[in-house]
Amino acid sequence: GTVPHSAFKSPLACNVKRFSTKCAAANNTNNNAPSMAHPSKIVPNTAKIVNTCMFTRPAARSYAKFTNSGVPAKKYTSATHTFETWVAVDVCTNPTPPPCAPKCAIPPTANNTNANTATMAFPYKKSATLRTPVASNTASNARSTAVLKTIETFKPTIFVSVPTVYAAILALPNFNERYNLSSIRMCMSAGEVLPVSTWKAWKDGTELEILDTIGCTETYHTFMSNRPGEIRPGSSGKPIGGYDVRLVDDDGNDVLTNEVGNLMVRGESTALSYLHQYEKSRHTFRGERLFTGDQYVMDKDGYYWHQGRGDDMLKVGGLWVSPTEVENALSDHDGVAECAVVGQYDDAGLIKPKAFVCLREDVVQSDELLGELLKLCASKLDAHKRPRWVIFVEHLPRTATGKLQRFKLREQ
Repeated sequence: GTVPHSAFKSPLACNVKRFSTKCAAANNTNNNAPSMAHPSKIVPNTAKIVNTCMFTRPAARSYAKFTNSGVPAKKYTSATHTFETWVAVDVCTNPTPPPCAPKCAIPPTANNTNANTATMAFPYKKSATLRTPVASNTASNARSTAVLKTIETFKPTIFVSVPTVYAAILALPNFNERYNLSSIRMCMSAGEVLPVSTWKAWKDGTELEILDTIGCTETYHTFMSNRPGEIRPGSSGKPIGGYDVRLVDDDGNDVLTNEVGNLMVRGESTALSYLHQYEKSRHTFRGERLFTGDQYVMDKDGYYWHQGRGDDMLKVGGLWVSPTEVENALSDHDGVAECAVVGQYDDAGLIKPKAFVCLREDVVQSDELLGELLKLCASKLDAHKRPRWVIFVEHLPRTATGKLQRFKLREQ
């Protein structure tokens, strides 16, 4: 979703959707210089740029990108030309990238081919397939069988997807025997937390590890990732070069190791604001840092562990409960394909965990299965963290980019 530049009312606007890439290529100057297309550097078939692209500076507004982050309120992030150029740099192959440029989590090779199941509306897709040169070819289809057939046919070397697709593939009986996935050398995941059970099942079925990552529309680029050979299943890894993060309490003070804090990130690709949403912009864009709304814990080795969104955390009996922790416990059952936990008030008006569970295709819902799930939770979770209700559903509500819409589950 590109917003017309007239919405910014900026005299330095450039039609980025059609021409900014050509302008950047034509203007082969240093990163601090104003962005402009010099007539002598424009090839004949792009001459129209002269009449369309005006003189611009790095701080000039470039475009806006739609984001809803799985919540009903829609927002548009407003970015600058610096933002676009900084992310577009060849971060994997450029021998002398700008010092602040983001670093690539995937060691590139000359023949990389990328199979990506995300939609083009997802910045994760653009970053993995258009911005970074690991993607010389892209094959996309979100249906699990079609994804596997595409991999078998086109033999990509890197598989980029989201936890929902990984879980859907794992739900197919003997998928690793029915389809040839031998071309894949590396897998990546983003969009939401990758459950440990999914990571382990994928490793057992394919002998491939998944690099779980986190980024957001507001930063456009991945800012934390696991690395090959340095993977902690269930974690988001560590900050990549070009970004630094902080975990703070509600007063803005840094939290200690192994304490839950609000995630704030700093990097040159961060957007300026939300278009026409002043109060939301003030809350999210705090000086140089972006308040992501995610809650994390950093362990003693510097790995970051997602605890849920700030508005997803549950306070049960005066104690905080992470939906992710409860979901990981339920996902350890072999019959669970995916699940989600939200809060619901009981008859006494107290908030308690409520679980929505999707079963694998070959698993039948029964009282016996319900008992197994409750017993599993009792063995893994403290009493206040155990779900008071377990609801079996066919699928979980998600956005077009695959993010879980918890607010819809709360309404049920």
